[in-house]
Amino acid sequence: MKIINDMGSIRLVGQIFGLIPYYECVRGELRISIFGKYYTYIINTIFLLISLLVYLIVTKSGDEFNVFRNLRGADQSTEVLFSIISTVVIIVACASNTQRNCDIMREIGKLDELLLAKGFILHRYSCHILSTILALISFYMLGTAYYYMQLLSSHFHYHQLVLLNIYGLQLFISNLYALCLRVLLGNIRQRIHLVNAELEFVTKSDLDVEHNWRQMSLFIELLCKFRYITDKVNTSNGIALFSYMSFAFCMLTNQSFMAFMTIVKPQGYEEKYDILGVSLAWIFVELVTILVICSACDDLSSEIRKAT
Repeated sequence: MKIINDMGSIRLVGQIFGLIPYYECVRGELRISIFGKYYTYIINTIFLLISLLVYLIVTKSGDEFNVFRNLRGADQSTEVLFSIISTVVIIVACASNTQRNCDIMREIGKLDELLLAKGFILHRYSCHILSTILALISFYMLGTAYYYMQLLSSHFHYHQLVLLNIYGLQLFISNLYALCLRVLLGNIRQRIHLVNAELEFVTKSDLDVEHNWRQMSLFIELLCKFRYITDKVNTSNGIALFSYMSFAFCMLTNQSFMAFMTIVKPQGYEEKYDILGVSLAWIFVELVTILVICSACDDLSSEIRKAT
């Protein structure tokens, strides 16, 4: 099926981490494979066990997570717990919507067959360059966090390793989810753009009225079906998006406050509170990921509005 192939390597990585189900095509009908159903449960169980382990480590560690402190003495305990909760919710939400995601792919596949039969050339939308950029930014964030851990601590403790791993997992899952969503929305947008362009051409052409009307009716029907698909995408990704955006805005607010307190250097400021580099790195990373998601949604909604 073309839409499955168009998602490329992003689909494969998303399937490994449970964000996208494993599909199989039986008698021309797309469905979730038996392996995919069991694999989803396994991934959910693994991440739930990881979250439980992190919770036990954080709650029993006392002040061990006082790695990056601000003037109020806040540590990373709440931050780590919120991070792992956000990651688990994204994975569980995607896993719980596997059937709905399969229906979305099936509907797009059927429309692709119709578009190809009508002579449309469907180009592949990929995010290889963007994926590389997000990977580099994530490594930059983790490298900055490790540098400050070494700078502010006399020795590297295993709690700091836990903190780095949680940060890395959260960055990886959130960026992977953003890329999976962007690739899906980008492929849908390209198809809607083709139909919109053809509809505009038919509307302005001097063809026979009856032939013109048949063509317009077909394209309007296609646009309605794509609108239905986008509604299903919106429904299936609501919880995962809410979870990530909640964590992202929490981090942006917290790190912006820390950066501000470092810059203004109020009374009682000490060098050990200087974590400006980590704060700016977090702000940059979260803003880039939010931009990736929001720009994809905006491009698709703009294309849909052209048809109305």
